[in-house]
Amino acid sequence: MVRLGDRSVLVAAAPSGRIYRVAADDKVTTVAQLKASFCLAQGAGKRGDVWAATGTEGRLFRLRLKPGGGADVEEMFKFRSANLSTCGSMRAG
Repeated sequence: MVRLGDRSVLVAAAPSGRIYRVAADDKVTTVAQLKASFCLAQGAGKRGDVWAATGTEGRLFRLRLKPGGGADVEEMFKFRSANLSTCGSMRAG
């Protein structure tokens, strides 16, 4: 889960690979559909990007949130090992 500046949070659903925004008024909207089944961890980057680490696929995604909703999703790396369980501190990016 990632808390955003507008008091909303991003949460992941499994096994769909979807990322949802839950607003302060409890309104839920779909932000992104990852090319993965399980998002095990999310982290906020210094530039406002959100990072998502996935389970069985071992992929790391960067989400660039759009002002009107949704996100541009880019696969940044595919690891040989699966089940990335943390994004650690993403303050560099």
